[in-house]
Amino acid sequence: ALCLAARQIAARSALPIRVHARLPGQRSGGLGGAVLVGFTDALAPVCVVMDADLQHPPELLGTLLSVSRTGADFVIASRYVDGGGDEGLGGWYRHAVSVLATWVAKRVLRPELAGISDPMSGFFLVRRSCLDLPSLHPQGFKLLLELLARHPRATVAEVPYSFDVRH
Repeated sequence: ALCLAARQIAARSALPIRVHARLPGQRSGGLGGAVLVGFTDALAPVCVVMDADLQHPPELLGTLLSVSRTGADFVIASRYVDGGGDEGLGGWYRHAVSVLATWVAKRVLRPELAGISDPMSGFFLVRRSCLDLPSLHPQGFKLLLELLARHPRATVAEVPYSFDVRH
């Protein structure tokens, strides 16, 4: 049903939208694998990863693109910089897990993640020239963490956003 809705929207759009649906049995890597397929199919010099349930505000896309034009290889929408928020995580448990996971990732990958407030963000822009697609083997949904660890010399910018409730 979602794939059909996406195809209908793509057909009506003035923008060139392509929909790729992975069939059961072709879904290796989970969400990270799906993003990798999107990176492979993309034609533009930059790619954006975001959730479709509106927890990541689409109105921020222009800001991500604008910041990328300053030369940043990664533009991360961060819940943890001034002006950001993680209210959409819900209760204290999901918030605590998010904060703890971010803290652990930053301790384990100290030099690669220095100065990055939200390396676990699922909302980011990446320059395609930074992607070595054959070397990526995503499992699950924290692809940004893998990309940052593999590209410690990449330039990173962060913009604040409020992680909203799921729709």
